[in-house]
Amino acid sequence: MVNEFGIDIQSNPRPEHVDTNIRFRQLLDSLPVTVEIKNILDVGCGLGVIGRTLTGKYGGEYHGVDVSEFLIDEARKALGGENQQIKFYCGDATELDRIPSLPPEFEMVLSRHPQIKYGSKMTFEKIYEAAFARLTNGGAFLVTTLIKNEYRNARNMLKKLGLEILQKNCGINPYSNGREDKYVLLGIKS
Repeated sequence: MVNEFGIDIQSNPRPEHVDTNIRFRQLLDSLPVTVEIKNILDVGCGLGVIGRTLTGKYGGEYHGVDVSEFLIDEARKALGGENQQIKFYCGDATELDRIPSLPPEFEMVLSRHPQIKYGSKMTFEKIYEAAFARLTNGGAFLVTTLIKNEYRNARNMLKKLGLEILQKNCGINPYSNGREDKYVLLGIKS
């Protein structure tokens, strides 16, 4: 059963996942992403609850990567297994080249709550460098964070990588419930 936001609520049985997807879709609708999306990389995807939201908005294929085998197994179960459009990989996002079958290029990279998930600034910087290497020219690097310091660190890293930070849509996310995706950054690779 698909709701008015294009979210399959049967594949997201937990109410908090439906709420996350609705809020995330509202955020995506507000972003000026103009590149045609063929492949989306979600580093630190966890349960991959926004995979269908991303593919529903942009089309293309969603590729979720997480170091936790448990979370990847749960993600596959929650979405009814993998399909042509949504794929999950258990692996270290600092070494994307070691993950078999992962596409070589992505038009969008997503990172939600990077320092919280990755534990250290150094680790999240390595992940961003690995993901940036696979981002196509004109591709979008989307980061959402929970806390201001995490936002500043992510912003500095995107600038260090040479991404053009789109000012208009950066800062406090108007669609956040305050518990997730509170701040948003969108960088474009030129």
